Amino acid sequence: MVILRSSIFRVRIGKDDVDVGLATVVHQLFAAIEREIDRIEGRHRLDAVDAFAGLKFDEVVTIAPQLCAGALQSLTAEQLERLKTSIGTIRGGLGTEEHKLQLLVLELMNAVGPEIVDSVANLLKRKQTGSTQERF
Repeated sequence: MVILRSSIFRVRIGKDDVDVGLATVVHQLFAAIEREIDRIEGRHRLDAVDAFAGLKFDEVVTIAPQLCAGALQSLTAEQLERLKTSIGTIRGGLGTEEHKLQLLVLELMNAVGPEIVDSVANLLKRKQTGSTQERF
C-alpha cells in the first residue's frame, strides 16, 4: 500500500506541483486498457446489430424487449425502467425505421448482452412474431 501511495516524480501543471506515484500510473494504464476494450467491444456490438437484419422495427419493438427481459432473471426494476425509457426515446425519435432498429438492438445489448439479443433475433426470425403483443 505504501508503494502505491509513494511519489515517483513531480509534475508542474499550471502553477501547481502534482506528485505522480505508482497508483497514478496504474490508474492511467487501467483507463487506457478499458478504453481499448470498449473500442473492441463497440465494433463487436455494431457487428451484432446485423442479427436483426430483415426484421422490422415496428414488429419487434414490443416483443424483443419482453423476450430479452424474460430471458434473464437478474434484471432489476431500475434496469427495466431505464430500458423502457430508452425504448420510448427511440420510438419517438426522428430516425429511419432501420436506424431505430439498430438503436433498439444496441439498447437491448446494454441491458442483457449480445448473446441474449442474438438468440432473440434468431427466435423472432424463426417465428416472425406479429405486432399484436401487449406494448412493453
